Amino acid sequence: MGSFAAPLPSAVLLTGDSITEGWHATTEGSSFRGLVEEWLTEGGAESVFGTYQAGYTVQEVAEGFEIPRGMDLAVVELGTNDIGRNNAVDGFGVQYAAYLEDLEEASPGVRLVCLGVWHPASDKTSAFDAVIESECTTRGGVFHRLSGLFGDAGLRGPEGVPTWVGDSDVFHPNDAGHERIAELVKQLVSAP
Repeated sequence: MGSFAAPLPSAVLLTGDSITEGWHATTEGSSFRGLVEEWLTEGGAESVFGTYQAGYTVQEVAEGFEIPRGMDLAVVELGTNDIGRNNAVDGFGVQYAAYLEDLEEASPGVRLVCLGVWHPASDKTSAFDAVIESECTTRGGVFHRLSGLFGDAGLRGPEGVPTWVGDSDVFHPNDAGHERIAELVKQLVSAP
């Protein structure tokens, strides 16, 4: 697994689905996005952009948001809804590759941190993660699976806890889960 060295980037894009949006962290600030944004800002980032929407597939994010230009870093957390809707892995691969190409076109030289799907470990999860890893690392990015974190029941639920986007379920990460994802992203961004 590769990584990026300091200094921290000054313009960052966080793109994804409900996990990036911050579902079911207690507060928006305790979501992985909120924690990473705070860390980046404290580290000197001048701008942090977000293109995320709960329930969106990679294609829906690509079509639903204009990609900002001039990004130094893009943290990409997509694929969970594609696997959740039983989309074909081959079709997903084409769409994911096209999205990363669009990111690179908008920001030549952008560094990529790509996260795997938030889903239980399975052959299908591995197939989606393999596509994400291949497309990301081919472009010089770094990849990390999330299925191991998903498999830790203490990082999800319990159901029915009030959060900033409604009551929690047993699928989305809780505060501890979001914190673990944030720590993972920080390591991938800053390790030498």
